[in-house]
Amino acid sequence: MILRYPKFDFSKTTPHWAKSTEFSHSFNAMSMLFPPLERFLNRVMITARGQITGKDAESERILQDIDMFVRQEGVHFTVHTDYNDMLARHGLPDLPKFEAEMDESYRQMLKTEPLKFLVAYCESFEILGPIFANVWLDDIGDLFEGGEPNAVAMFKWHISEEFEHKTVCYDVYHKLFGGYFYRIRALHRTLKHMGAYTRRVLAYILEKEWAGMTEEQVTTSMQRMKSIDRRIGRLALKHLWRIYLPGYSPRKAKKPDNYAGAIGAIEREYVPQPA
Repeated sequence: MILRYPKFDFSKTTPHWAKSTEFSHSFNAMSMLFPPLERFLNRVMITARGQITGKDAESERILQDIDMFVRQEGVHFTVHTDYNDMLARHGLPDLPKFEAEMDESYRQMLKTEPLKFLVAYCESFEILGPIFANVWLDDIGDLFEGGEPNAVAMFKWHISEEFEHKTVCYDVYHKLFGGYFYRIRALHRTLKHMGAYTRRVLAYILEKEWAGMTEEQVTTSMQRMKSIDRRIGRLALKHLWRIYLPGYSPRKAKKPDNYAGAIGAIEREYVPQPA
C-alpha cells in the first residue's frame, strides 16, 4: 500500500463527465456511497485494531496494515466529498440529504451490531475491490475514454488503491473471528444495504436528468442504462463467483493488466512530488 495525496481539479468537471450520460450517473451514484462508507470502515477498523493484542509478527503486520488502510481511506472520503460537492452544485441539491441518511444508517449499525458483523461488512465491501479493479481498468476502457480527465483519473486512482489494500479487512476478520457461513451471510446483507442506497441515489439523479426529456428520450436513456448495467454485471460475474469459495483469499485475486499503467499515470499527473 502507498499513501498518495492526489490533487484533482473538479472546477471544470460536471455530472456529465463521461461520453455516456448514463455511465456518468452510475458512477456519480456510487461516489455518493463512498464518504459515509469509508468513515464507517475506518471507525470499525480502529475499533478492531484495539482487539488485536498479540505481539507476534502476523499481528504486528496486520496492525501496520490497518494504519495504512485508515490513512488511505481518509484520503478517499476527502476526495469524494469534494467530488460530491460538485455534483450537488450542478443541479442535484438533495444529494447531501442522501449522504446524511446513510451516515445515520452506519451510526445505528455501529451501536447495534456486534463487532464480528461490522468487520464482516467491511470485508464484504473490500473483497469487491479486486473484482471491480479488473473491470474498471481492463474491461470498460471505452466507457472512460474521452471523459473529463480529473473525474476519470479519480475513479481509476480509487479503484487502484482498493486493489492495493484488498487483504486488510479480510485479515482482520480471519484474525479475530473467521467463519465461512457467517461471512457469506454478511456479504449478502452488505450488498443489499449498499445496493439499496446507491439505487435510491441513482433514481434521484436520473429523475433530475429525465425531467426535461421527451417520453421517447427517457425510454432510450433507460435502455442505455440497462445495457451498461448488464455489461458491467456480466464482467463482474467472471470474478465474483470466486468469493463464494470456502478457501477464497483476496491474495489470489488477479492484478489488472492495466493497473501499473493507470496508477503510474496518475502518480505522474496528479500526485504532487516532493521538491
